[in-house]
Amino acid sequence: MSSPLITFCVPAFNADKRIQRCLDSVLIQGIASEESEILVVDNCSTDRTFSMAQERLQGVRNAQIHRNESNIGRVENWNRCLQLARGRYIKFVMASDILLADSVREKLQIFEESTQLGMVCSSGAGFTGQNPLPRFPKPEKRSVLSPVETLQFFYEQGDRTTGLNGILFNGDLIRELGLLFDTRYPFCADSLLAIHLAARSPVCFVGGPSYLFDAGNLNRYYFVGLSNAEKYFLEHAACARTIRDYLVGYKSYSNNSNMFLFSHYYLKLLDENRPIGVLVTVRTFYPSLRLIARALVARLHRFLLWRAPQVLWMYRSARNLVRGFRFQLDKLFWAEH
Repeated sequence: MSSPLITFCVPAFNADKRIQRCLDSVLIQGIASEESEILVVDNCSTDRTFSMAQERLQGVRNAQIHRNESNIGRVENWNRCLQLARGRYIKFVMASDILLADSVREKLQIFEESTQLGMVCSSGAGFTGQNPLPRFPKPEKRSVLSPVETLQFFYEQGDRTTGLNGILFNGDLIRELGLLFDTRYPFCADSLLAIHLAARSPVCFVGGPSYLFDAGNLNRYYFVGLSNAEKYFLEHAACARTIRDYLVGYKSYSNNSNMFLFSHYYLKLLDENRPIGVLVTVRTFYPSLRLIARALVARLHRFLLWRAPQVLWMYRSARNLVRGFRFQLDKLFWAEH
């Protein structure tokens, strides 16, 4: 069987209220059915996600629905999608989100104009489940950046691929390089894959949103508790070091004035357990103020947990020393009288 032009990967877990809406948006991309493959990988949902996907894709050509025997985790489920995808190009669509009509077809046209691209990226827009869906003008602005330009852009402004939903991947290049999502970094696995691709091929950035994400779906936010917020920053530090390692390998970049900036900041990132790691990541990736506050509070919390016994011992020692000194003074006073 010949490989399709594009594979739409839909990793899903407990998305029975949104999966059909997502699949509807995949089916209106203006791509011939014989050229596309729809791949739903259900991560052992406990609701009706699997059956609802079957119902919606019944009779759709080149549609496959897989169900994992057990929940293998969010990032590993993405890897399962990559392993099963056969398309020359790969488009991830989160089950709770929606592709704007024809947005993928327009990205395919960009790929056909420049086959050396590794990714075509665009932004998304939030919505709260309203109907009808918001409308946006057709994007016209686009820019193609070289690997060095893209990596420097990522360093200075953070990962602007806007997550999996905003990227159309060159699937052949991913398979050629043997890339998978790194399960060690659950928050930033998508960013790391984008960095590895950007370091090896040009990237096209397209203006305007190409998908809608459900801002009212709390399951899309993975920051639960202070410890996760801190881990998020440390994972971004790993992304920053990966960018640094690629950039220093480009001789044409070695004389760039920004190298001092890299050297200055990353020398302080060698030890991820130091508080400076969080501060540097804040400087580099500009996350929200709420996450900055969470990360700094997490650092303070860890510091107090580590140092509380020592602080308590010092307090008790100082108190006993003061009490002993006062006792000696009192003893001397009464001895004189």
